Amino acid sequence: MAYKTIQYGSSGEDVKKLQEELNKHGYKLDVDGQFGSKTQSAVKDYQKKNNLSVDGIVGVNTWGSLTAKSTATTTSKAQSKTATTKTKATATTKRPTYTKSKAVTNAEKKLSNWEKNSPAEYESRYSAEIEGILNDILNREKFTYNLNADPLYEQYRELYTENGKKAMMDTIGEASALTGGYSNSYAVTAGSQAYQEYLDNLNDVALDLRDRAYEQYGDEGERLFEDITLLRSLDGDDYEKYLNQLERYYKDGEYLLDRLTAMSDAEYEQFLQTVEAWESDRDYAFKEKTDALDREEFEREMAFKQAEAERDQANEDRAYQLSLQRLYASGSSSDDSSKKKKSVNQVISYPETYGEFCAATGYPGIMTKTEFNKHTTVRKKYRTYQDYLEAMYKIYV
Repeated sequence: MAYKTIQYGSSGEDVKKLQEELNKHGYKLDVDGQFGSKTQSAVKDYQKKNNLSVDGIVGVNTWGSLTAKSTATTTSKAQSKTATTKTKATATTKRPTYTKSKAVTNAEKKLSNWEKNSPAEYESRYSAEIEGILNDILNREKFTYNLNADPLYEQYRELYTENGKKAMMDTIGEASALTGGYSNSYAVTAGSQAYQEYLDNLNDVALDLRDRAYEQYGDEGERLFEDITLLRSLDGDDYEKYLNQLERYYKDGEYLLDRLTAMSDAEYEQFLQTVEAWESDRDYAFKEKTDALDREEFEREMAFKQAEAERDQANEDRAYQLSLQRLYASGSSSDDSSKKKKSVNQVISYPETYGEFCAATGYPGIMTKTEFNKHTTVRKKYRTYQDYLEAMYKIYV
């Protein structure tokens, strides 16, 4: 929104807006729409503090600075009000320190207990037996067969020999009976053949016994192989169970570690955010304190200037009283002069507002209507502000 350029002696809504904006920045002006001496002093003070041309004229630059800072000041005050409690607390609160929560401590204990209960190294229940059978297989003697050392063959040999002898005797007896009971070569040959037949049968038995012994040797080897295969299978089952147990153990450990890491990271991240917030609040509290000192300094300076302005106003009031006294004294001493002034009053059109007075006389040093209403002494001498303006007009025209 654009505002008119105004200065000492101006009046109207733009002057009211000026006075409202100045009051937002700490000045204490009456919002009466009259650009008097107090308003001018406030404008110059504001221009000086904000590196503007100190001329008392409110133009584009001064209007822009006032309206822009007004918005920032309003926002700052709202933020200051909402942060007051937090600022006071931060000023007396120590820097946050990190302490592990009970949940994190319990998670660490569970992980520690997990490490203590790790499975022992695998020990086979069948290792001794497997090693013994394997040793028997690797160190087993090659197959040999000693016919004479075979007790079963010895039994067969005695049996076949005895039966061969009997067959031989029977054959010789039968052959001798055919020749009248006398022994002959035929009978001996026939008996020898019968005996040899039994010996030949014994050789066949010997071969069968050897084959049977070799078969037993092979069966024994197969039994050893079957035994070691079974034991190794049982041992493999046990080892697979151990590996499954070990896998479950490490999965549990991985879960506990991941859980502890996630909890610790989240908790420590929250702690860092708390520290960051604490540091931010501490910086804000420091700035708030600095701003408060600046405001106090500004208010002291404004109070001093206001007292100075009131003192100047009092001096002006005293000078005005003296001029009134001189005016009344000169009016009572000359009837002709009084009559002359009455005739002038009947012709002259007196100003009705402070602005019209300033425009007509070029002198802005009289009271505004608001100042007149507040000044008890002057109001006693004049019934209305219009009477006051007429009296001042007579002096300064």
